[in-house]
Amino acid sequence: MAQAAMASGVARKPITDWGAYRQRLEQTMDPGRGLVRQVIDNAKTDPERVLFPDSYDDRAIKAATALAREKIAIPMLIGKRDQVEAIAHASGLDLEGIEIVDPPAQPSYDECARLYLELMQRRGATRPEAGRRMFSQTRFAVMMLRLGLADCLVMGATQAYAEAMKPALRLIGTQQKPGPDGRRVHSEACGMYVLLTRSRTLLFADTTCQIDFPNLASANIAYKLMHQIGGASTFGPILLGMNRPLHILALNVDSNDIVNLSAYAVVSARQNGG
Repeated sequence: MAQAAMASGVARKPITDWGAYRQRLEQTMDPGRGLVRQVIDNAKTDPERVLFPDSYDDRAIKAATALAREKIAIPMLIGKRDQVEAIAHASGLDLEGIEIVDPPAQPSYDECARLYLELMQRRGATRPEAGRRMFSQTRFAVMMLRLGLADCLVMGATQAYAEAMKPALRLIGTQQKPGPDGRRVHSEACGMYVLLTRSRTLLFADTTCQIDFPNLASANIAYKLMHQIGGASTFGPILLGMNRPLHILALNVDSNDIVNLSAYAVVSARQNGG
């Protein structure tokens, strides 16, 4: 329509940057979509390595293929190659540009197990147990992130939020800040959702780590209802206050949610130096 207006002479100002024009139009028609587009475009300027331990879930694989195809991120699926490839094949998905990381076959396996033992020894961990724990896709992904073998981590599509938070808090931990007496103290992790309507932007902070709803599922249902019925655009949950860029998904996410949060993870990882 804008092109037709320019051709007919109705448009007063010529449009020279159609990408910027489409972005402004998106922000006007759907503020949430405009925000997501800005995040994705930012991520594309310098894609980072994103770990996905939920690699046996077709939503995660579908999101990873989209991230690789659009060059938003460099996806790393944690799991056995044959199982990941079988799920991808059954879903008609192409794994080109995606790294599949099978923990026991990785050169970093022993180093991850050693560091896990170092971190968890006071909790009673033993050397054999540390080796066994690294068979867990989630724990191995967390240890890879801690060792700097990837830039950010997106997980939790197949497990309860609280369960996904346990290894994150124990093995990554929260950021430190100056306390009242000058000593460094750990900050608290905080989960946040962003809801955007035509008239306002709403930030729902501490909705995943601390919550007054009957349970987290109830909160997610209310959040989705606002999106589906109220027309609000949604983004999140964003996990704040951690020592490394990692984010935990809600159980009811779709592949688009995973793509959007992964793009934010890329941007935040870059801003925080990986």
